[in-house]
Amino acid sequence: MKKYILIAALLFSAIAANAQYAPKYKELKDTYNYLTYVKSDVDPYNVSWSGVFGFFVPGSPQLMMNESGRGWAFLGGSLLCGVILDNLGDDLNKLLVINSDGSASFSDTDKASKLLTAALGVAAVDLGLAIWSCIDAKRIAKVKNLYYQDMAAKKAVKFNVDPYVSYTPTSNSVAPVAGLSFNLAF
Repeated sequence: MKKYILIAALLFSAIAANAQYAPKYKELKDTYNYLTYVKSDVDPYNVSWSGVFGFFVPGSPQLMMNESGRGWAFLGGSLLCGVILDNLGDDLNKLLVINSDGSASFSDTDKASKLLTAALGVAAVDLGLAIWSCIDAKRIAKVKNLYYQDMAAKKAVKFNVDPYVSYTPTSNSVAPVAGLSFNLAF
């Protein structure tokens, strides 16, 4: 249980340290398609590491990216599965008996079978949450990175220099004129 409290404390401190504002994923997902994402220098979120952390600590990348509802749902679900598995393991351990020949068996095999089935089911749910969190974290990171790429492009000052050739009328004819065109956009 101390391990879960430590993980929660670390996540809370990481969330408090992440103060930059970005719209929520729910607002951005209709504007930006995660399939069109291309890595850029202005990306604040690493897509690969978001997926890795999303698998091993479900909900942590979502919390880091200010998606607190999603993050706490994944983290809470994973912690709940961990607590249930811990309790099922304790119940199974109570049923474990060491025989006189040194082999181990269960005192009530029917109850042990039900507990093992329940533990496998909870473990499958926990694995599913971890995979779902991994995929979700990568999508959120891609969409939010696309948003930051747009914001960086809007803030950039663009300066273009283009050559041009024109004709200027004179008293009897037309004279060619060459020059440079300067264009500044911000």
